[in-house]
Amino acid sequence: MTEKNMTNFVVPTVEDIQSLLSIIVGEGLDVKEIDSDPSSAMLTATYIDDSNVLVGLCGADIHLAAYLSAALSLLPKPVADEQIKAGELNEQSAANFYEVMNICSKLFMSDESAHLRLDKTLLGADAQAPVDELNGEAVHKTYSMEIPNYGNGIISFAVT
Repeated sequence: MTEKNMTNFVVPTVEDIQSLLSIIVGEGLDVKEIDSDPSSAMLTATYIDDSNVLVGLCGADIHLAAYLSAALSLLPKPVADEQIKAGELNEQSAANFYEVMNICSKLFMSDESAHLRLDKTLLGADAQAPVDELNGEAVHKTYSMEIPNYGNGIISFAVT
């Protein structure tokens, strides 16, 4: 069941996230809403509407970004763990993260919603400007996600 906010876009729910991302990571994905502010250290995807206006964000901590990227390519957990230890994604994992964030654009839309699309992915301080831009007008939701055979991470959504 999707949760519609006061705009034309959808606020992703636990059920929406589990349903969509289970396609990538397999059965057993565990998603829980948490009361937490997203960190500026998150890898952040920006989403724009058909007028090229910023309307949404999806952020993932390095743990979740590495695990989602590895799961997409069926890479083993130690590959993701190396990137977590390094604090950054390698080129292939960054491309995989972009693809996962592109898939996540579906979480913001319903049959009745306006259209949006992934614009780009940013890391840390580079993500602060779009976060600041949406800060006062967006609805925020943050979730803890346990990916089977990989580990736990944080994902956060903001939509206007």
